[in-house]
Amino acid sequence: METKGRLIGGWAWAAMGAALGLGIAACGTTATQSIPTTKPKTQISLPSVVVPTSQVPPTSPVGLASVKCSTSQLSLAAGAPVSEMTQQTSLMLVLTNIGRTPCYMNGYPGIGLYDQEGTLLPLSYKGSGDLMVTLSSPTRVDLGPGISAYVLINKNACIEAEVLQATTLHLTPPNDSSALTLDIQGLRPLDSCESGDVPATSELDISPVEATEALTYYSGTDEVTEP
Repeated sequence: METKGRLIGGWAWAAMGAALGLGIAACGTTATQSIPTTKPKTQISLPSVVVPTSQVPPTSPVGLASVKCSTSQLSLAAGAPVSEMTQQTSLMLVLTNIGRTPCYMNGYPGIGLYDQEGTLLPLSYKGSGDLMVTLSSPTRVDLGPGISAYVLINKNACIEAEVLQATTLHLTPPNDSSALTLDIQGLRPLDSCESGDVPATSELDISPVEATEALTYYSGTDEVTEP
């Protein structure tokens, strides 16, 4: 009986020693986390969108997706009709992630309006707000597969005669260099006006990419300079 007791005790001490060794080994292991070092691409768009320097988005966003949305994984469509103020012509645009992985956008898209001959309308394409478009700065928008983001564009209707009527819209996602194309015939009369018309009629205001339609609209709480 005494011999059996010593054997059992020996096994117990051996088991405790093994557990203690495992515990020390676990404590000595440190986890490492890789940090992405790739810098975001410079935004390229035709035509260039004038963006206020105070509204340039941050260069190191933090969120769910690890890659920026590219043209190849997005679709472009017209959104729901917009209830416009007098003399305003607005168009809601919908960008949907048609890829299999999440991606994100942060900033203003490049927008170009072209007539049926392929001529770019001579407008001032501006990443800024007006009576319809939000004055808010860009924020990061994460898109899972099948999820959509929104952009609102707006211009003052011509007071004098129109010169060129837009039939096609080109949209370049933020930080990308190729454009998505949308046929806008029959949607809203986006046009260029005769020279000498009210200056505001030669500007196209563009919202940042937003997570909801509501966020693309001017909220009514900020000051807007009337044309």
